[in-house]
Amino acid sequence: MARPGAQKRTTPRKSALAKAALRKGGHGGRTAQVHKPASRSDLDEALANRPKVDFDDPFMRHAAMQAKGISLCAFLVSLAAFQRGLKVTFHYERSSFDPRFAKARMQGHRGELFSISNGTRTHVFSRTLGDLTDPAANAVAEDKHLTKVALRKAGIQTPPGIVVDKEERSQVDAFLNKHRSSRFVVKPIAGSLSDQVDANLAITEVYSSLAAKKEPKLIVERYVAGPEYRVFVVSGRCVAISLRNRPCVLGDGSKTIRSLLAEQQIALTTRNPFWSSFASENEMQGFLSRNGLSLDSVPTEGEVVFVSNTSECPFHEDVTETLLPQISSVAAKAAKAVIMEPIMKLEVL
Repeated sequence: MARPGAQKRTTPRKSALAKAALRKGGHGGRTAQVHKPASRSDLDEALANRPKVDFDDPFMRHAAMQAKGISLCAFLVSLAAFQRGLKVTFHYERSSFDPRFAKARMQGHRGELFSISNGTRTHVFSRTLGDLTDPAANAVAEDKHLTKVALRKAGIQTPPGIVVDKEERSQVDAFLNKHRSSRFVVKPIAGSLSDQVDANLAITEVYSSLAAKKEPKLIVERYVAGPEYRVFVVSGRCVAISLRNRPCVLGDGSKTIRSLLAEQQIALTTRNPFWSSFASENEMQGFLSRNGLSLDSVPTEGEVVFVSNTSECPFHEDVTETLLPQISSVAAKAAKAVIMEPIMKLEVL
C-alpha cells in the first residue's frame, strides 16, 4: 500500500553502498557519531512545550492540503522548527556538497529536502531522515533481517524467522514444521507501509503468499499478536510513543463493509484532509477473503471488522504519557543496537 499521493519508488529505499560495506565488516566509510544525551529536564521541557497541530484550524487544514502528495511528516518537522523560531530552508539539490544525501532522491521543489538552522548549527533532512543518522545504521534499519540480527545480539526478543529463497521449498518446510502450532508472517526483506506483508497466515497460506510475491528472497517468521507501537528515541531517550491501530469498521446490521468504509472515509477526510485513503480495494478484499468475508459482507450490529493488516492509517493515538515508563528502556536499547552495533555479516535467525 502506498501513502496517499506518494509516488511509487523505482529503486529500493536503502543505501546499497553502505549495506555492502556493512556485510564486508566495514562501516560505510564513516564512524558512528556519539552525541551527548539531553538531560531529563531538557526532554521534559521539550515534551511539555511541543507545539500541537490542530487540523480543525482553517489555515492548518489548508496548509495540510498543500502538503498532500509530498510527505506530511516532512511538513510537520519543518513546521515544528518554524514554530520554535528556527530558520527553515528548502533545497532543490544538496547531494553535491553533502555526501550524507548522495544517494537520496532529491525533490526539494516538493518540500522533501530542507535544512534547519539556529544560526550556529545547521542540520539537513530528507523528509524525516536527518544528517546525524549514520549511513551504516540506516542500512541496518532498512533491512528487516539485519535489524532482527542486531536486536538479537543486544538481547532483545524477536520472532523466530528465516530468510528464504521462494523457490527453495525444503527450507520453508523445515521452518514451518518446527513451528506447526503457530501462525506466520511473509514479508519482503526491505519495505515500508506494510507493503506486500501478509500476516496471521496458516501453514497452507504461507506457500500461496510466497508464490504471489515478486521478490526472490523473503522473510518467513512466526506471527506474534498484539498492539503495534512506534517509538521515537532521541539521544538514547524515548520521547514519544504512537499506538498504531489497524483500520476497521463497526457494523450496524444493515450496511455492507464497502458502505461503512465510504462513510468512514468522509469522516476521516473532514478531520484530516491529508488522508484521502489508507488501503487499496485489492488489499482490503484480499485481507477480508482470508477471513471468509468480502467488501459486500454485512457485519452484525456492534461487530468490529478489521479490513487490512496495515497500520499506516489515521487511527493513531499518542500514548507517550501512559506507556513511556513501560517500554522506554527497551526502545532505547533497540535504537542503540541498530546505531552503535552494525551487523558485519548475514546470519540465519
